[in-house]
Formats: sequence, structure tokens, C-alpha cells
Amino acid sequence: GDYSFSGNVGIGTSSPAAVLHVRKDTSSPAALFDNGSSPDSSSGIRIVAPISTTHYNWMLAAQQNVSGAFEITPSRAVGGMSFTTPVAVFTYDGRVGIGTSSPGASARAHVAADGGVLNALWLQDTRAFSTPPAQALLFEVYTDSVPTINPASGLIGGKENTTSGNTSGSLAFYTTLNGDGLQERMRITSAGSVVVGGTETKQSSGGPELLSLQNDTASH
Repeated sequence: GDYSFSGNVGIGTSSPAAVLHVRKDTSSPAALFDNGSSPDSSSGIRIVAPISTTHYNWMLAAQQNVSGAFEITPSRAVGGMSFTTPVAVFTYDGRVGIGTSSPGASARAHVAADGGVLNALWLQDTRAFSTPPAQALLFEVYTDSVPTINPASGLIGGKENTTSGNTSGSLAFYTTLNGDGLQERMRITSAGSVVVGGTETKQSSGGPELLSLQNDTASH
């Protein structure tokens, strides 16, 4: 049946600090959401704003739309109660889909153009400009039977200088040589030069070098 209460409700506590306060002191779950006749599907939590809202409602659910997945789904319309298109799914076998309900890899993002720019992944460093700030993508793999995880390669993009207001940036490519650790092998500078085996071009002025080989005696 339906029950109506005024004030806060406490389960496992006599001093509830919120509208619903659940406390447990054992290893059992604090809450269990069971769909009854279909316990393996359509079990979810809806986060709903007031009826007159201009915002979307949300559902956190298990197998509401995608078999074997935990889903994060917005309502189809503002203030709506239909949740049919998840924006993110986490499958039982460890795959993550953002913008797709069928991730074909460990992680997959499906994005639409935003002002003509595709932002599938946005990494932001908010440290001071004098750091200089940078962000990295690191690729790690199992390297033995223990198993031990070690970095195999990576990308680092960041501010190229410590000057306030100077937005020049570069992109560096790293690989790991056995026993040598992760080291920078190639860099694309803000001027468009490609530097192999170093971090700066050999020429001191003029336009960008198409290719600067730092471990060679000639620059091409």
C-alpha cells in the first residue's frame, strides 16, 4: 500500500539526517531493488525533478534496455518518464559505452559534432600556466605472468611554454624500450615541426622544419 510521512525517515537509525536515511552495521547491502516477477530486468532508480520542471529526468537501471548491462538513461523528453535510450552503459564483461549501447571494445565513445568539432575525449589540466600544464594518454599492458602492468606507450599534449597568455602547445609521443622505461621519441611542435629523437628543432629561426632528426647529422 501507500504510506505518507512528514519529516525525515530513518531505517537503521533513530536520527535521520535526510528525507531518507538508511544505515547498516553489517556486511549485507544497505538497499536491495528487486523487480519481483522479473528480478533480472527493469530494476532501476529514477531521479525525477518536479512535474513543472524544464529539465530531463534520469534513470539508473540494470538491464532496462540492454541485456547484461548497467545503464544511465535520460528521459526522452523534458520532464518525461520514458527511458529508452541510455547515454552510458557498463556491460557485465567490463565494456563501457558512452553514446552507444553496444560497445565493441573495452571502452567506446560515440559522439556527434559539437560546433563542427568532435570531442570524443576531452582532457583538461587546470594547473597554473607556469607549470606548464599538460595531459597524457597512457597505454598499459600485462608484461609477465604475475601479471604485472607496465606502460607500453603514451601521448602527452600540453602548453609549450611558461609565458602567460601564450597558447602554443605541442604533442609528444612516448614508447617503452625494455629496461629503459617510458621515453619521449617524437614531438610535433606548435609550429608544425616533427622532431624525432629530441624536443626542439635544430634551426633557430624561420618556418617549421618538416622533419628534424635529432639523432642524425642532417636536418631535412
